[in-house]
Amino acid sequence: MRRLFPLSLAFILVASAAYSGGKRGKVKWVVPSDPLQLAKPSWVPAPGPRGAAQANAKQGLRFGGVYPAPPGAKHPQPQEAISLINASSDPIPLRGLRIQVRSWKRKKVYNTEMAIEAPGLLEPGEELWLAADVRGFAQHFGKRPALASVGATGDVSFLGESWAPLPDGRGVLLLYQPGQGHIDSLAYNLTSKPWVPEQLALWHGAAVAPTQASAVTGKRQVIRRDRDLSGQLLPEFNGAKDYDSCFWYSGLGDDPLHRCMMAGQSQFNPAVHSGFAEVLATSSPDNNYKALVKRFDEAKREVLVSIYHFTNDDIANALMRAAKRGVEVKVYAEGGPVGGLSENSLRLFRNLQRAGVEVMVLRSDKAKGILKRFRYDHSKYSIIDREWLIAGSENYGYTGHPTDNNHGNRGWEIQIKHPGLVADLLAVWRFDTASSNADVSVGDERLRVAVSDGKAAIAGLKSRSHGSKPMANYLQPAVPAHVKGEMELQLVLSPDNSLAESGSVIGMIKGAKSEVLILQNSMPTRWGRGGKKVESPLVAAVLAAARRGVTTRVLLDGVFYQLDPAKPDGNDDTVRYLNALAAKEGLDLQARIIDLETIGLAKIHAKGVIVDAVWTFVGSQNWSENSFRANREVGVAIRATKVAAYYRRLFQRDWHYSPPSRHYLLSAQRVGKSAFKAGTLVGLLGRKGDSCRVRRRAQVGELPCASLGEPLLSATQTYLFPKGKGSVTVRGRVRKLHKGRSYWSLNFGDFWRQDFSIQIPVALAEKMAGAGLRFDAIAGRAIEARGELSQYNGPNLRLQTVDDLRILELRKGQFPWP
Repeated sequence: MRRLFPLSLAFILVASAAYSGGKRGKVKWVVPSDPLQLAKPSWVPAPGPRGAAQANAKQGLRFGGVYPAPPGAKHPQPQEAISLINASSDPIPLRGLRIQVRSWKRKKVYNTEMAIEAPGLLEPGEELWLAADVRGFAQHFGKRPALASVGATGDVSFLGESWAPLPDGRGVLLLYQPGQGHIDSLAYNLTSKPWVPEQLALWHGAAVAPTQASAVTGKRQVIRRDRDLSGQLLPEFNGAKDYDSCFWYSGLGDDPLHRCMMAGQSQFNPAVHSGFAEVLATSSPDNNYKALVKRFDEAKREVLVSIYHFTNDDIANALMRAAKRGVEVKVYAEGGPVGGLSENSLRLFRNLQRAGVEVMVLRSDKAKGILKRFRYDHSKYSIIDREWLIAGSENYGYTGHPTDNNHGNRGWEIQIKHPGLVADLLAVWRFDTASSNADVSVGDERLRVAVSDGKAAIAGLKSRSHGSKPMANYLQPAVPAHVKGEMELQLVLSPDNSLAESGSVIGMIKGAKSEVLILQNSMPTRWGRGGKKVESPLVAAVLAAARRGVTTRVLLDGVFYQLDPAKPDGNDDTVRYLNALAAKEGLDLQARIIDLETIGLAKIHAKGVIVDAVWTFVGSQNWSENSFRANREVGVAIRATKVAAYYRRLFQRDWHYSPPSRHYLLSAQRVGKSAFKAGTLVGLLGRKGDSCRVRRRAQVGELPCASLGEPLLSATQTYLFPKGKGSVTVRGRVRKLHKGRSYWSLNFGDFWRQDFSIQIPVALAEKMAGAGLRFDAIAGRAIEARGELSQYNGPNLRLQTVDDLRILELRKGQFPWP
């Protein structure tokens, strides 16, 4: 707007992943018989009338968006706001513009109106925000509006005498321009029931319904007109489709961005940088810790850290050493993670402050009306001396950055020296930590906040659990890959560009020609709310690649809470769905759950993608809707063959050590180019009729299934293995021991209602004890058990004889299978 306002833009989004459990008691889990049903929406509405057969590129003044604000006792809410955008090629005068707001109460229609009295022009392509109250708007958006009814001073012009309150339920906004009359309409619906406004000009079909749309909190969304990544408006349909970028009915190929908006969020459009860069590719448990601390110890001027969880004192000590050397150190942390800030984190933050480190936290304060711009800041990155950035999947804890690399998460982290990429991330840091954001607090006050209530604390314990300990240590850790040369790099930010269909993750997968490898902590097939769920656009991109003939491999985490039988979108369900679809359509697509016990890992925490052995994505984004649409997340897409080769070798190692099952050969057989004698252990890769495809080290071949002995499984593999198909042998490390009235239970995870367990009838347990088995010392031991696999509070094996259980004596560094 000429002479009065700077360009004003506001944007939004929120996310994270939480895990849940149940109460103690008998539960019968029901697993759908058809895995292909798991990713189908249970309800999809018929499309409403749209008036025009196709979209059109209208010119003129338009509603850019509306923020009805979360409902409250006062009305209007001081945070309420409306944006206008000039989609024409000529300036538009502001004075005389009118907005009518229509609401319904007890079936009666109420119309209120506001008129803009401020002078000035809205320039072509410019957007400005009108607000009920300057202070309320600034508290939610982190900046001041262009015009306001209350509190207009300085750079904020007076809107007019009164603000027309925005309904908390069903509302219609009508825009009028002098000399042209009614020029635009916007209908929204914050109730739980569908609503089609009657006889509304310039609007066709149902109202925009954010509360019925995505997993992102509907009543905190900015209902925003669809745009592309550069901010340009998309062609119009005069209806809800003009505002559906966030919603469940916008699938792959329907929208260039797929983003949700929440008040105060950024709209970055990170460029793809080409040129010389220096990279250090690292991983956990192999080398993350040493590489990170080394970079902190070499810092000369500044260290900026953005982190979700921070519990590793050794990393904190490295930051305090830097502060003692005179380096300016700042830490920005999520102040309300799942389960609340632990006392250990609070203690660590206080120690950092005493050492001269500035600690900031992102946290809501409902008593003061402060809501976080992001559901969680789930990012994990650092910027050192404005020369290096370090970004990845791992929090600053002892499993993501283990000081001893014989155990930890499978995590990916990358260090990059490139001025353009560092500048992009520095802009994100400045935006997120700006003092104008009401949800950012510095110093002691926020760090005295106690841990959240008991219910949340329990949820937090579950989310941070690592299930059963592995049977063996992590063997042969990798050495970091130090790469210099010409590369392409792009910052991938949630919610800004992470779901963009060009570039970012979807763009990488859409461009795949030969191979897509995915290593993920969580990968639900469906996004949405309640019964209104449709296929995740990420899963849709993966399937589209496989249908083009691209070799596709998906390896998912195997910690018990990712395999909850009560939930239809766990990692086990995703694996069943993808494999069933691959078999049905003849796709070169395979999915597996990682064998944590065998490899010696706590869990997969990486969120990695490798495309054509050239492109690699390393970042903090889980493949949940919240992570891409609601959280602040940071990742990097990088085109560099040697970087891809480093992470590809790690992926292949994890993949090869995670076959669906293992078997001893009953007779001598040839596998690939090698002959193996009876008793050789092979991994079963797949079965087709009477022919089985197996692997023995680097050799892969087909042989008769009748030549394989009974299945040998790790505790994790029992989740996907068919139940009631004869005897199996299971190996794992006992986590807990429980004595019931009629049987003893050996549990292999933290939550007995869904982890793998072994049941031993009391009479049989007494015989075992008489034979020398020490039940008081079995917790923490690696065991091998034989029996028929069933489903009872998770995968279950009930023993029949004394010989069905034996203790394994595994030496340090010994592979858990012969």
